[in-house]
Amino acid sequence: MKLCINCKHNVREIWCESPANGLSPVNGDPKTLFALVSRGTSNLGNCGPDAVNFEPISTTKSGGFTEAFNKIFSELRTSK
Repeated sequence: MKLCINCKHNVREIWCESPANGLSPVNGDPKTLFALVSRGTSNLGNCGPDAVNFEPISTTKSGGFTEAFNKIFSELRTSK
């Protein structure tokens, strides 16, 4: 079963930022819709009950805060 909470487009549990939502005319980012609306059967929903836009959250993390912190720390340590 594909749940919104397991999708990479899910933001703060109730929002969907799928590229299929269209782009915001303000900033060009994907429009943010309530996940319930996006997943619904109405004409507003684009993912639908079949989760056609579902993309699983990546389990491999590359980079991120820890890697950036370690890189900066090692550069500071070697520069002395």
